[in-house]
Amino acid sequence: MNVLTPTSARKNFFSVLRAVKENQEPMQIGTDDEDESIVIMTKSEYRSLIETAYLQENGVLDEVINRMKDATDDDFVEV
Repeated sequence: MNVLTPTSARKNFFSVLRAVKENQEPMQIGTDDEDESIVIMTKSEYRSLIETAYLQENGVLDEVINRMKDATDDDFVEV
């Protein structure tokens, strides 16, 4: 992930937004405390992360993964 200084991000804000959108890759704006740095990402990537976290919290993701491990081609119907 690219890391920018706040000054660089401010000076090039439109370019930063365009790069995040076109590359579908988040960018980090560094702060004094790296754990509190800012990450800019597309809304679709954000939604995907939120959905994955929700499915993980509720055990749904683990269940899907377990079913996929035991699945065979006969378990699926082509649509």
